[in-house]
Amino acid sequence: MMVVAYPIAGRPARKTRLKLCVSIALFIFVLIHFHFWIPQRSSSHPVDTLIKKAQTEFNRLLSQQTSTIAEAASAYRIRRGRHPPPGFEIWYNFAKSHNTVIIEEFWDQIHDDLAPFWGVPPEVLRDLSRSIDDNAFHLRNGTIKGRSNEGHIWMGIWWMMLDEIASYLPDLDMAMNIKDESRVLAPWETVQSSRARGAPPPLPQPLSVIQKFSGQLRDPEGGHDFFPLLISEYAAPTLATDACYQPHLAGLHGTFIRPLRKSISTQIIPMFSSAKLSGNNDILVPGAMYYAGWTMFEAKPSSVNGTRWEEKQDAIVWRGHASGGINTPENWNGFQRHRFLAMVNSMTVAAAEKCGENQKLSRGKQDENCETGSASSFRLPDPKAYNLHYKSGGGQDGLNEWVRTWAGDTGFTNLMCHPREPNGTCNYTSQYYSIVPELDLSAQINKYRYLPDIDGNSFSGRWRGFLLSSSVPMKATIYREWHDKRLVPWVHFVPLDNAFIDIYGVMEYFVGHALGENYETKPRGHNAQAKRIAEDGKVWAEKVLRKEDMLVYVMRLLLEWARVSDPKRARLGYVGDLLSPE
Repeated sequence: MMVVAYPIAGRPARKTRLKLCVSIALFIFVLIHFHFWIPQRSSSHPVDTLIKKAQTEFNRLLSQQTSTIAEAASAYRIRRGRHPPPGFEIWYNFAKSHNTVIIEEFWDQIHDDLAPFWGVPPEVLRDLSRSIDDNAFHLRNGTIKGRSNEGHIWMGIWWMMLDEIASYLPDLDMAMNIKDESRVLAPWETVQSSRARGAPPPLPQPLSVIQKFSGQLRDPEGGHDFFPLLISEYAAPTLATDACYQPHLAGLHGTFIRPLRKSISTQIIPMFSSAKLSGNNDILVPGAMYYAGWTMFEAKPSSVNGTRWEEKQDAIVWRGHASGGINTPENWNGFQRHRFLAMVNSMTVAAAEKCGENQKLSRGKQDENCETGSASSFRLPDPKAYNLHYKSGGGQDGLNEWVRTWAGDTGFTNLMCHPREPNGTCNYTSQYYSIVPELDLSAQINKYRYLPDIDGNSFSGRWRGFLLSSSVPMKATIYREWHDKRLVPWVHFVPLDNAFIDIYGVMEYFVGHALGENYETKPRGHNAQAKRIAEDGKVWAEKVLRKEDMLVYVMRLLLEWARVSDPKRARLGYVGDLLSPE
């Protein structure tokens, strides 16, 4: 019998399937091995963490809002260790009638400013206020009298602001600083000693508290009704802002290199100013240009909401004078505005990249072109420091080519030479900086998404306008202003280091990359986060940076100032919420 053997069809198929399963298992094993043992690039950016923490802080701030006079007075006593000043209920009602957001932390700056004066006898404060009369206001019986020997336009604007609230205030004197720079810089030991002497004692019992200010002050000699000088607008953001924590800024900011003016008192005197350095002892008030609302500092009302975010260029824009102090052939490359424009100019960045490569090749020796010019005003950051995606030495993937994509519309409108030259030119900087046409604020916010704000001779008057815009405000400053406590970095604006070393990392986070090889491996931008900062900053500024908010701030400030300069200040206070109704 013949036996026919047929091949078993299933065996080869089973072997094939077995090999396939082994291959898949091996592939998965290798994939898992590489995932866990090879360092992976984190999907979370450091800026994401900063934004998250900032939002938590903002939510905490909002939770402190008070809604009754009793809540506001209680929050005051807890935070200040004193009873509120007389007139607190008038101030509170004024604030509520103007829909003011009342959070006690908003007025921290007032108490920081006035703390040293609690250690000075009130009689001395009154004498000092009357003696500084070059530019001063004297409030008597609800009427403003004053003097402005220089006829400065800011005095006219401040007069209009004070006139709105004069009827609510007691008699007082205010010496005003009309200079860009701060005026009071007492020694640290003097300030600390005065603060210690003025520390609040235990709260007095309500029945022993005096709820009315002392009588009228005598009129200063030469006082007169103050007519506002303003006829028309054409009439004649922590430690990052604390220079004591950043000593390197001594050579990187015009205020420290060669300021425009030097007129400083080393005595603790009451001087009201628009801005100050962290170490100064001026008393802050809202800047006159903020209250005036000039279109050179704010967008036109029709442009505030402006162009839709999606229609704006994903880039920065900056215009301004080469101010910041007195720049000379020897010092200009240390000035903040010069440095910033150099760092966002692709040609200058290309030169800096070349200089960096040459330095490596020559073992640290620089050629002459790298020691002068705008490229000498900064050093490029190590890409690893900010996890930047660019190749050293330039080329298609160089930093300069990427900078060109988002920083094409920046420049000086006047080089502010010393001594001045015609048409805004300058013999020692014109070869590095071209003069560009003016661009009003409305055009800037309608066209671009990012608005960096850089100190000039002092604080920048454009800051409030930037915050009210529909673009992202970006701030580098060493100056403190009245509104700082009510703004949260990374929620309402983007903070920048005063050395600008972080500008590339910040911009890479927001705009990402769209050039070069291996584009798919490069970081994408964070458009949604940028848009949210722009929108949240605008909405919040419209709530807490209005002219009404300035009036509320100044009214609170002057009630506090009237008390600290009153001979009965130890017993003065508001306790209406603690007394039982008769």
